[in-house]
Amino acid sequence: MGSKWPVGVLPREKSIEIRLNLNGKRQYVYINQLPSPANLKKAGALRRNAMEAIKWGQFSWREFFPDAKQAEQEKSPATFGQYAEIYLRTLTCADNTKEKYEQALNRYFIPELKDRMIASIKYSELLEIVSDYPWKTNKTRNNALIPLRGVFKLATKDSVMSSSPADEIGNGKHQNPEAEPLLVQEMELVLDWIAANRHETWHNYFEYALFSGLRPSEQIALQWDNVDFNRGYVRIEQTKIKGVLRNHTKTYKSRDVELNSRARAALTRQKKWTFLQGGEVFKNHNTGETFPTNKSARLIWNAALKACGIRHRKSYQTRHTFCTNNLEAGAKIHWVSGQMGHASTVMTLNRYSKWVKQANAENESSKLDAFIKGAQKVHREEENTIPL
Repeated sequence: MGSKWPVGVLPREKSIEIRLNLNGKRQYVYINQLPSPANLKKAGALRRNAMEAIKWGQFSWREFFPDAKQAEQEKSPATFGQYAEIYLRTLTCADNTKEKYEQALNRYFIPELKDRMIASIKYSELLEIVSDYPWKTNKTRNNALIPLRGVFKLATKDSVMSSSPADEIGNGKHQNPEAEPLLVQEMELVLDWIAANRHETWHNYFEYALFSGLRPSEQIALQWDNVDFNRGYVRIEQTKIKGVLRNHTKTYKSRDVELNSRARAALTRQKKWTFLQGGEVFKNHNTGETFPTNKSARLIWNAALKACGIRHRKSYQTRHTFCTNNLEAGAKIHWVSGQMGHASTVMTLNRYSKWVKQANAENESSKLDAFIKGAQKVHREEENTIPL
């Protein structure tokens, strides 16, 4: 004959005792309720739920037994919202990235999870939140998962939970937008239009952009102190995001970008406008103020493309144009990768493989052409030496 009360539940004089197995140890919890049949039944259901949470590594004393002495000893903070705050506060990434992570957490996850004990949040709940949201693209979805995983990873490091339910949510497939560089003829058309219709400083700005491949955030932060005309390079070690000058690049690695003839010419012309003032190389010619963002440059770029009848693409394509022009000219991939400031040569190959293949194809084809021409030349010379 079985017990008349649920497994792991024992009635006491004025309370109910619940027994749990947690991390190989027996735990005792006392609920301050009279051991009536109804209360014993509820305690049994509570214990079953607690044991299920323990099984999946999602148990929290504060969630199931907030009045127990074990809850007082449990590490805090323990809510999703509290861990999200710590995660954002301790991030070491760029401020712009941190801002995007904070926006993602506040928009997609904080509304439903803020006050939940983080150890009680299940994979199925996260999956439902992610699946129900009408994401515009899989890239947006994938980016939102980065800080979500970070919050749960922090909780696992604190041993508040044994594993992260967010790690099981996979990224959605998405296709990175392909680079859309200008053709050489289009590039020259744009530069000629800017030279004829805008202040000279804008011609200098875009010629340098197209022949240096800098990120816009790097170009508006460029300092005259980092330009070395004698040695023929520019040291890139700063960026400017939303008006804030930061002493690091996107990859936190400085690099030396060589001065080809066109880049040198652009900076040489620019000297008469800002060199004596020092500081940033490119400034607003009307106000003398530095550029907080590249918004002004984008407006000039858009107007130039429209006036030249060139299909619209973002001004960031100045960077892609520099890269593809070098690859098609036969520059070595590791040199191009270094000039661009990519994290690795693999990244350059993945992003610009089409142009690498085109350049290699042209080089290999030229070898065949040279071989045929050489063979024909030898044949003609032999014919000329045959005695009559």
